Amino acid sequence: MSKLPKLILLALPSLTAADMYADEPTDSIMLQEIIVSVPGSVTRLEGSTLISTIAGTPLQNLGTCLDVLGQLPMLKVEDGAVSVTG
Repeated sequence: MSKLPKLILLALPSLTAADMYADEPTDSIMLQEIIVSVPGSVTRLEGSTLISTIAGTPLQNLGTCLDVLGQLPMLKVEDGAVSVTG
């Protein structure tokens, strides 16, 4: 069983202006539950160290190493030079 966080959404019926301002109540509609699983964060904090997982994430398809580093938190890539911010 996956340990992914779950986001629960409700499917709402589409309402028209006529439905919202009708003098008489409209038919009841049963809402259905939708569960959406989302992957965990690419970067996590362990102690005072940020750890980023590249394999198996959208980052693995970015291109060069500098492209990937430019997407990570606390790193800045300009003109081929990498610097740490903060």
